Amino acid sequence: MRAEWDSLLAQWLNGSQTREGALRLLFLSWYSCSEPHYLSGLEGVEPEEGLVDELFEFLGGEETQDVEVLFIIAVMGEVAAWCLGEGDRWRRTANSFWSRLDGRVPDQELFAGRGAYGEYFAHHIRSSLNRRLSPDTLSNAE
Repeated sequence: MRAEWDSLLAQWLNGSQTREGALRLLFLSWYSCSEPHYLSGLEGVEPEEGLVDELFEFLGGEETQDVEVLFIIAVMGEVAAWCLGEGDRWRRTANSFWSRLDGRVPDQELFAGRGAYGEYFAHHIRSSLNRRLSPDTLSNAE
């Protein structure tokens, strides 16, 4: 995954800023913190300060209506909010996004063929079919 990170970051910094690139960079930024490097393959990845916020704003920020963005931010905020930045802020954002999703999750097929990003979030969709995630699970997880 380190090669993917390096490639996506170089593209982003060189002005090739796409939705898909932003989604994957946001995930890899978060994943490099939320999982040990020997599992993530992201040893040495230290996202620049402000990158997560820049990616989040590019994807619509707090006002996004994009179900995929709502879902991935809600999941990442539930699992390891501190890996997105200031934990309390991202827990509040995750709670808000769960509420806005109102039980909806993207179709698993949306994530097919999208590498580790896709596999990770498709797994969360499958598990949410067994137990509906909600803002209540966030407060219980703390």
